[in-house]
Amino acid sequence: MVDALRASATITSLMAAGASRVWVATEVEQAHAMKERLGDAFLVGEREGFPPPGFDVGNSPRGVMDLSLEGRDAVFTSTTGAARLGQLEGTALALVGSPVNAGLVARVAAERAGERPVFLISAGLRGSPGGTEEDWIGAALIAERLTDHGFEWVNRGGDDDGYWPYLLDGPSVRQGFFDGAHGQVLVDMGLASDIEDCAAIDWIDAVAAVAGYLRIDEGPPVAELVRVA
Repeated sequence: MVDALRASATITSLMAAGASRVWVATEVEQAHAMKERLGDAFLVGEREGFPPPGFDVGNSPRGVMDLSLEGRDAVFTSTTGAARLGQLEGTALALVGSPVNAGLVARVAAERAGERPVFLISAGLRGSPGGTEEDWIGAALIAERLTDHGFEWVNRGGDDDGYWPYLLDGPSVRQGFFDGAHGQVLVDMGLASDIEDCAAIDWIDAVAAVAGYLRIDEGPPVAELVRVA
């Protein structure tokens, strides 16, 4: 699952910062309920770009890097990426990837998949699935890395080329993130530094995977993520 601005990078950062598990909730109310259930857990995430009331830190990869998370749980929610993970219940294996860990997540996916296909799911916007510019660029970057492991990028050069107008190198990925509609919204919010971090390639050495799902109410299930690399 690729939510390139910013959920994938923040979840990956939480793992790199030492979190034992990251519980990903679709709704803010579910996140608070998980915090109450777990006790000593960090609340991380956003609505409308910023942390909801009572949260410890927002949806910012750099913002969680300095947290003391070793052996502790984190509860995460975001507008889009969290909901997408909640919709992946029943998949053989769901990994979280973006430019920040593109090479490593491609390697883990290749090792775990064996002869099976790997699907790259662009998160898009809540209520409007299908990907945004930065999600497609992030997914394309991981797809390119998968070709190094013997996978064929089956829709390369197809009708979706319009989502990948950039070379998949550092400067072009960065430019694509800033040029996209979502990137421009974050710039207007004063969050350009998060775009810089989310567009940077292979700077976080961690991969999160869904280990299971927990139903705590009548809403979508809460995803339990653990570090697999």
